[in-house]
Amino acid sequence: MIKLLKKSIKFKILIPFSLLSLATLSVMSIVAYAAARNQLKIGVFEKLTVVANLKKYQLQHWMDSQAEDVFILANDLPRIKIDAEKLLSPGIQTNFSQDSTTVCDDLVKHFNRISTAKRNFKDISLLTINGEIICSNNENLMGQYQPLISSATFVNHEQVNQIKPKIYLSPITKQLTITLFAPITNATRNQIGYVSVNLELKELDRFIQGSASLGKGGNVILIAKNSNLLEATNQVFTNSLMNIKSSNIITSPAIVNALQGKNGQELYINHQGIPVLGVYDFWDENNLVLITEISQDQAFFPAIKLARVILLIGLFCSGIALVFVYFLSEKIAKPIQEITDVAIALCRGDLTVKATVITEDEVGILGKSLNTMSAHLQETFQELINQKQMAEKAQQEAENANRAKSTFLANMSHELRTPLNAILGYSEFLQEELTDRGEEDLNEDLQKIQTAGKNLLDIVNNILDISKLETGDMELNLETFQVMPMIEEIVAACKLLVGQNKNQLKVEYSQDIGSMYGDLTKIRQCLLNLLSNAAKFTKEGIITFEINRENFEDQDWIYFQVKDTGIGIPLEQQNELFSTFKQVDSSATRKFDGAGLGLAIAKQYCEMMGGTITLESELGKGSTFCLKLPGQIKNIKA
Repeated sequence: MIKLLKKSIKFKILIPFSLLSLATLSVMSIVAYAAARNQLKIGVFEKLTVVANLKKYQLQHWMDSQAEDVFILANDLPRIKIDAEKLLSPGIQTNFSQDSTTVCDDLVKHFNRISTAKRNFKDISLLTINGEIICSNNENLMGQYQPLISSATFVNHEQVNQIKPKIYLSPITKQLTITLFAPITNATRNQIGYVSVNLELKELDRFIQGSASLGKGGNVILIAKNSNLLEATNQVFTNSLMNIKSSNIITSPAIVNALQGKNGQELYINHQGIPVLGVYDFWDENNLVLITEISQDQAFFPAIKLARVILLIGLFCSGIALVFVYFLSEKIAKPIQEITDVAIALCRGDLTVKATVITEDEVGILGKSLNTMSAHLQETFQELINQKQMAEKAQQEAENANRAKSTFLANMSHELRTPLNAILGYSEFLQEELTDRGEEDLNEDLQKIQTAGKNLLDIVNNILDISKLETGDMELNLETFQVMPMIEEIVAACKLLVGQNKNQLKVEYSQDIGSMYGDLTKIRQCLLNLLSNAAKFTKEGIITFEINRENFEDQDWIYFQVKDTGIGIPLEQQNELFSTFKQVDSSATRKFDGAGLGLAIAKQYCEMMGGTITLESELGKGSTFCLKLPGQIKNIKA
């Protein structure tokens, strides 16, 4: 099924379109998300900066308001000022009497009413010039010394606005504290003591966190950097970090950079392990750090939402386009599929099919071309059928003629052999009679008659063999025989023929030739033909007759090789040498006799017996014929 889809035109159109659509949507979504994210990042940083500046302004305003209230408490409330002058007079400070206690109790009541009315005022105390607390609404502070210079923040009529508060760890309460103190003067304008107020920092924490407009993922952090405290270098004030005393526990890149006095904005992982966008500002005058941050999930949610909307809209539009492309591809693919079916039918041999052409576009032109090709194929196929029939008829006629020729030759050979045998018989009889009578001078003429008759008989026999081979009537007469006696017989028969041209015959063979199973007569005839050819075309040369037996590819083979040093055979004539009635010299003035049947018969006999005959020759240097026969020949009919 998958292979068929891959071969379908619709599939090849729809899949690339789908992939291209998805790739385009992905790129658009990513680009839109990146652009929106970048714009949102700029906007969020601007918002965080605005929030930070607003918080700084509100914090300063809050501090200034507390300082103004403390100054009013110390100088503008008559009841408190009268009681404070009583307790701070020199005599009272050295001798704290019953009246002084009454005055202090009365003053504490005033302090409590003020603390109740103004919740930011946690501890209100009256201090001597030396910083000793002689009256306070916090009994634990009575008799303690307040380190005014190092930790408290002084407030007078000149510093009511733009106060720079100090946030410190109180050695008395062990709590983070902001202490504001204002001088108290007597009627002569001499300073006689101080009023100090410890501010409630939880109120400050609620103030910092309130109305930040940063949402659930937003956070505002206020950090006090106190270099004079050994217990804690940095004190953090938020609703979640209140009273955390170690910067090693609460840390982030923004906190680290801000505590180093740097201002900036960046994306980072905050102290809670949440990815955020943050703006940090070191408030050098107050030794404070203000950090405003918002989670990246909340900040970039509109960008993610925009990317999702673009993706969904794109998917919807792509789906509509995909449906349109599907129907369009169906319209394109249908005629192509029909043409494909026609082409397949033509490949299977059905030349009657025709493609339906309904358009004038490329597909229509293709259909017309296919129909034209089909018509031409029909015409060509019909012509081929007619030519085949004519060729078969001509072949049949040729085979009949060849068969008639072979039958004629066979019959004529039989008819010719009878008178030839009679001529040879009478010539031998006359030779014997003349010899007996002593008239031997006529023997030479009779010998010529006998030689010519034998040559003619050989030609007739060869023609008869060729006829049998062509008609398929030749059969093998297989028997087991010793090879060497056959070789000796052949050498004896060729000895006279070899000597006619003053040639020498060398016979070389291995001692383990043994026997073979084959047609003795035909093997002998083949070898006689090869030796007679070598003797005919070699003059005053050497003819070598080699016989070897080898085992090749698990089969027993016998090699009969005839080498001569004769005239050689041109390369262009070697392929035709084994054809019937072909000779090396077929001109009218040729020097060598023969009908050109010996090698053709030898080759066909050799192939009948499952062997081969090969030729290697070089003009002017001689030839080598190799007859290769199996040791055990199977009965094969020609």
